[in-house]
Amino acid sequence: MTCPEDRERAAATIDPRSLEKAKRAITVGCGESLKRLDRLEEGLKNVRTDRDASRFS
Repeated sequence: MTCPEDRERAAATIDPRSLEKAKRAITVGCGESLKRLDRLEEGLKNVRTDRDASRFS
């Protein structure tokens, strides 16, 4: 474990711009994943037979 002073020093060296950049990248990545999940969910609604289901396996 690190001591509180070490954590404070480390936190003080973090550039807020890099945090914002990381936040935007995560948001974009999650957005893409959510779009893919929505598309998959729409496709799964149409599964009626084993043949249909095999397309998603």
